[in-house]
Amino acid sequence: MMVGGDVVARDVEEVGVTPLLLGR
Repeated sequence: MMVGGDVVARDVEEVGVTPLLLGR
């Protein structure tokens, strides 16, 4: 998730799945 990670993170952040992807 290095290329276009910012774009994906923003899309995921809206759904609230960011913590799940980060595994935190």
